[in-house]
Amino acid sequence: MDAERFRQIERLFHAAVRLDPAARAEFLAREAANDPELRSAVTALLEAEAAEEETGVVDRLLSAETEDDLPAPQPMPGQWIGPYRLIRELGRGGSGVVFEAEQSTPPRRVALKLLHAGRPAAPGTRDPLMGEGEILARLNHPAIATIYGAGYTDSGQPYLVMELVEGQRIDKYARRRPRGERLELFLKVCDGMEYAHRNGVIHRDLKPSNVLVRSLPGPTADRPGDTIVKIVDFGLAKCVDPEATWTLFSGGSGGWGTLPYMSPEQRRGRRVDKRTDIYALGVMLFKLMTDELPHAVEGLPLPEVWYRLEHEPPRRPSRLDPALRGDLETIILTAMAEEPAQRYQSVAELAEDIRRYLSDRPITRRPPGFLYEWRKFARRNKLLVAALLAIMAGLVATVLNTTAALERAKRSRAEKQREAEIRDALIWLMTDPNAPADEDNVVGRLPLVAQRRMARERLEAKNYREAERDYAQLIRVVEFLMPRGGWYLATLRGEHGECLMHLRRFEEAERELLASYEGLKAARGEDHPATREAVRRLLELYGLWHKPEKAAPWLAPRTETAPTTQAVGPE
Repeated sequence: MDAERFRQIERLFHAAVRLDPAARAEFLAREAANDPELRSAVTALLEAEAAEEETGVVDRLLSAETEDDLPAPQPMPGQWIGPYRLIRELGRGGSGVVFEAEQSTPPRRVALKLLHAGRPAAPGTRDPLMGEGEILARLNHPAIATIYGAGYTDSGQPYLVMELVEGQRIDKYARRRPRGERLELFLKVCDGMEYAHRNGVIHRDLKPSNVLVRSLPGPTADRPGDTIVKIVDFGLAKCVDPEATWTLFSGGSGGWGTLPYMSPEQRRGRRVDKRTDIYALGVMLFKLMTDELPHAVEGLPLPEVWYRLEHEPPRRPSRLDPALRGDLETIILTAMAEEPAQRYQSVAELAEDIRRYLSDRPITRRPPGFLYEWRKFARRNKLLVAALLAIMAGLVATVLNTTAALERAKRSRAEKQREAEIRDALIWLMTDPNAPADEDNVVGRLPLVAQRRMARERLEAKNYREAERDYAQLIRVVEFLMPRGGWYLATLRGEHGECLMHLRRFEEAERELLASYEGLKAARGEDHPATREAVRRLLELYGLWHKPEKAAPWLAPRTETAPTTQAVGPE
């Protein structure tokens, strides 16, 4: 939004807000008759003002629409502020501008932040800036940038002196990293904020740009040994220490901050507590997992941003990435709940559920159920579950073999074929997610139901790496239950081969897909849809592999003899 457009919105807003509510509509219809976007922007601000008329939040937001509208600090690089010599500007934002500076005693490089608000304390009164600086300076945690001190320039401009942190903002650092690594980074942020909350400090401006990450050297250049996470910029922090009840640079009850990351109560200028930071952590986790904000507000003018935040619910993470559906989505949405009482009540609770998710344990904020608990148990105890299934398979085999021995003399070939179909149907009931799987019946209590469903969901979501691991485990169990194979095992091999193909493990994919084709052809016939799907997968593989000579026999008219399956590797 350019400056002229913003001044136009500001002028109409201040003119309309003085009128009676009944006269505002007529006023806007007259003044913005040919500009519906202008009328909509002013109306959104009037609605917000009507809801929060005692907070003054809208006026403060209007006065800080863009960074360019904020007063620039007078000091320049090369000048001294107390014992600090400014070296270069590092960045600026809504609350101030940050310089790299050199401290004379003790000699060290620091980050000095000049703030846009605040005044020295009156003579004879306690200085809130110095008092709050003392509180923040007591924070000593590896994930929190150290606050060295605070003061005022000769012109009365407040400043904070902080540890100089080198690193990349957390969302950019994590963008190309696996989900597990992103969550481990986020847990370090949670540990730092839990420590700050225990010491009576609320940050109130948590966002990715205020969390910096630096990799430590590792065994190789491409594999860092560890990461250092630092939470910076406590310039808007609020101390809730019993002896420090003031608020530093708050702009009122709590309205300053960065809009998309501000909790509803902070955005509306109401009383805030540590659950305000938990909301911001939920938005940050949403951004780390999806690379987008819960509300699609990036690049929009401030009135529209405000309107969307107030009137539209946040998007579900699974809309942007279906693989987030389930526990992780529940964690994110709980942290971002509209009402503080519905959120996690501490950062420790949020971190605990993330650790439970990473270790395949049930999270605390999901209603427990038999299938949910059993699926988590099965993933944590794969060997034990496999042994239980083997025992079950042995019992079934014993019953079937005993029955077969008693009835062998009476059965015809057709009856034996029927027995094979019954066995295949049993495996279908034990494994296929489309089979009835209510918690009240036997099928619903089998972990293979959940494992097959999970593998298919990951395959459909193109999460090929995790899907491939699931299929490999599932195939080992089914091979144990069905040593001679069958159409169901051939179906699993086809889906497993598809995962391997997209992971570009072409030779392994070819072996699985050829085995799938042979099994389906033997069980279902050459013209069955499942067999034709196996051929389609093979053609797709050879296209990605750039092996037209292997694809050629499959493109020829089908005969009784299938293409050779001996050459499974590159020539």
